[in-house]
Amino acid sequence: MNYVEEQTTIRKFFLNGWDSTRTPVMFAGEPGLTSGTRALKDEKGLKEWVRVAINPTGGSQRDMAGPESRVRYQGIVSINVFVLATTGASKRAREILDTINSKFIFQTQEALTFLPPQNGLTAETEGLLQMTLNIPYFWYNI
Repeated sequence: MNYVEEQTTIRKFFLNGWDSTRTPVMFAGEPGLTSGTRALKDEKGLKEWVRVAINPTGGSQRDMAGPESRVRYQGIVSINVFVLATTGASKRAREILDTINSKFIFQTQEALTFLPPQNGLTAETEGLLQMTLNIPYFWYNI
């Protein structure tokens, strides 16, 4: 597995079964959002949306004995959930986080293994409630 395959695998896994018509998706480093089959220029006017950032954090040698050495690579998938800061916003944001958590926890996709997510930042800015979920992952290269 290489960097491009890692990114592609995580992206496909996230989108598989995700209702982007209800909750559009933005991938960090790419312009615009995806809502169903439509491309949106930005998040203006949306009641909710998510941003997915895939952050490789490096690798370390795991086994040195024997004819092959193994390297473990790891990273974090950071998912920001944005919901209009109205009555019930916190509940809706947590519903989205729970859906994502259930999708990723202890799952393996191709060579990637996802670990238990950790809740991160909760903030309110510019009329939006933002909650963050950080999902560690790893894979081995022999």
